[in-house]
Amino acid sequence: MIKKRKYVLTFVLLLLLAAGIYAFAFRQSAKFFGFPIPVSAKLVKDKQSVEMYKWWEASEVNGLPYVYRKEIQWCGWKQIDREGAMTIYEKKGKKVSVISFDNTFSVAEED
Repeated sequence: MIKKRKYVLTFVLLLLLAAGIYAFAFRQSAKFFGFPIPVSAKLVKDKQSVEMYKWWEASEVNGLPYVYRKEIQWCGWKQIDREGAMTIYEKKGKKVSVISFDNTFSVAEED
């Protein structure tokens, strides 16, 4: 009975730790209407309507990682179009395009 409690307690603690880490894995972009940006992504170019980030998880062939796509969805953004490496998301009438390359991605406001 005590052994089973230890396993349950360990599982719950690991689950809470993972949830805590995930909760701080993304931040909201002030420039692009609160669009989520991975904390580990490094801003390399910042122009008026485009930001480019260096991020080792981005891929041109595979696109954005599953967890990032889920975070975008959980933040209320809906995918409305996808063409090649570019995906367009919309939330409350605002549109943002994300283009994923190998080890970089860009976020831009869509008209």
